[in-house]
Amino acid sequence: MNPTNQPTYIKRAVILIIFALALSFIKLGIDYDYISSIAPIRFTIIGLVCTVLIVLFLAYKIWTGRNWARIIFTVFFVIGIYPALLLLPVEAHRNVVVLLASSLQISLQTVAIIYMFLPISNAWFKSVKQAKST
Repeated sequence: MNPTNQPTYIKRAVILIIFALALSFIKLGIDYDYISSIAPIRFTIIGLVCTVLIVLFLAYKIWTGRNWARIIFTVFFVIGIYPALLLLPVEAHRNVVVLLASSLQISLQTVAIIYMFLPISNAWFKSVKQAKST
């Protein structure tokens, strides 16, 4: 595979990752009162900004064909999915819109990871690595 021919699935995966990030800000706006009651809002905003910057960096590196970036993104997802799933019932009692946004985030990230590990995506990441080593 030609490293300049980025598969459509990689483009879609990065777009899904960015949409999932955008949902974080929507959830913050919807659930502001609750979030600010359990932690100082500055702490929450700093954490959210740091997370967004890290994920945007990984999304960019995935876009450019860095295999390590898709692996790190997947590891972060695996680490975070269990606590995220545990929070869904709590969110269901507090705010159904937040529950739907969280569920959509999980779904978008899951599909993005599937797209990044399809055979055509694997071949592209391998071709990018081979092109860099020559």
